[in-house]
Amino acid sequence: MKVKFGAIFIALIVLIPIFSIFFEIALGDYSLLEHFFKYLFMRYIQGTFAVAAGVLALSLVIAVVSAWLVANYRFALSNFFEYALILPFAIPAYIFSFCYVGIMDYGGYFHQFFGFRLEFMNIYGAIFVLSLSLYPYIYMFAKTSFKTQSAAIYDICKIYKLSGTAVFFRVAIFLSRPAIVGGAMLVLMETLSDYGTAAYYGVETFSAGIFKLWFDMGDSYSASVLAGLLMMFVFILMIFEHVNKNSKKYSFSTHDTSKFTQKKKLGKFGSAAAFLWCASVFCLAFVFPFTWLLYWSIHELDSFKFEFVQMALNSLLMAAGAAILITAVSFFLVFATRLIKNKALNAFLLKSVSLGYALPGASIGLCVMIVFGYIDRNFGTHLLSSSFVVLIFGYVVRFLATSIYAVESGYAKIPANIDDAALLLNGSRLNLFFKVHFPLLRHFFFLSLIVVFIDIIKELPLSLILRPLGFETLSIRAFFYAADERLYAAALPSFLIVSMSLVAVLWLEIISKKKQER
Repeated sequence: MKVKFGAIFIALIVLIPIFSIFFEIALGDYSLLEHFFKYLFMRYIQGTFAVAAGVLALSLVIAVVSAWLVANYRFALSNFFEYALILPFAIPAYIFSFCYVGIMDYGGYFHQFFGFRLEFMNIYGAIFVLSLSLYPYIYMFAKTSFKTQSAAIYDICKIYKLSGTAVFFRVAIFLSRPAIVGGAMLVLMETLSDYGTAAYYGVETFSAGIFKLWFDMGDSYSASVLAGLLMMFVFILMIFEHVNKNSKKYSFSTHDTSKFTQKKKLGKFGSAAAFLWCASVFCLAFVFPFTWLLYWSIHELDSFKFEFVQMALNSLLMAAGAAILITAVSFFLVFATRLIKNKALNAFLLKSVSLGYALPGASIGLCVMIVFGYIDRNFGTHLLSSSFVVLIFGYVVRFLATSIYAVESGYAKIPANIDDAALLLNGSRLNLFFKVHFPLLRHFFFLSLIVVFIDIIKELPLSLILRPLGFETLSIRAFFYAADERLYAAALPSFLIVSMSLVAVLWLEIISKKKQER
């Protein structure tokens, strides 16, 4: 009973800021919205739609084609590209935006090599860098799906003499639709939540608009309305994706999945084309920005300050501490749902607390500010300006879903009868968790820690909104440098962020590979 009420209490606490914004809207002065809807609303709608559509289309092309090639064919460095194409996941979108402005600007690599420059500070530049940053979400899902498709299906395609292109468009993509749509939804939600790239490139999106209305124009009510509208739009997307996913079945029978597809060797022309495609994606998405960061980080070492060490420690400690807390909370919630036999309550506990990941960081930050602003006003506290509790709570609301997905996938592999046997023999739920579940889920514990750590290290909007006075992370300093047009000064803190994320991504790959070998 204690576990049940504890889980419900945690879920309600996490949900308070998510829905508090609607109370703020209901109690506000509607007359303040006339200017917002007359002059700003349609600009934000158009900007957000254009960026989201462009990023989704370009990310799908990059990710699906790359995943199909490395999953189904052998060509030069194909095994290397299979893992290397995940590395852009370590570079946040706002750092991509700084790098490519530096590369494309006067005196940049592109200008020196070709003799002219491309204007990058516009919506097309934003779509390009966001696509390079976010395509790994679709790539990871699609690659796994392509590699685990039934070989029997492709044998039937051979009987009907379908070409490789026909198999790709008429069979493979259809069978991988749930995985591709799942990755595309993550890309769409990350695009809607992006603030750094949109603000730096001057693109008017919902997330950038929330910051502008709240901080630049002092219009907190219009910012709340914009955040509420964005939340409702994301909720509709989630419902649509859930209904679409459950409306069709894509599973095979047991004998169909007993043999997966094997890689085929390409001819000279095909091998060269596949290599050029993967090499181009890898260079654009990782080699070029990483090299630019490395070069200018070394060049700017003379301006290295001790405060960079302090900011790096701030980023590391905040990310590590929040990741441990979030993982612990997710383990407790998923463990509670194992013990609670009520399906409706279990769905509420896990799905409701996962809503935060579907919402932009700017919206979450605004919601948390409303809640803690109310606490400060009514209880005489100063949590908003001086406490790390607010920032860590914002991280919990935003990234709890990421950890829950990792832990749930581990618990799905543990049969329920093991719980019954352990409780019969011992009767202690504490022993059940620490002596039975946790040893079996150690891999998923580290998986959750690493994924959440990477997300928090890269996070900008939440850290920018909810940080205590005088507290800076590397992401905040890098963004401030870039916003002041000090691109080369932004290289060093950006490189430190990418280096920490890169180590975590490589560790994640090692853990995943060991799991596959088992």
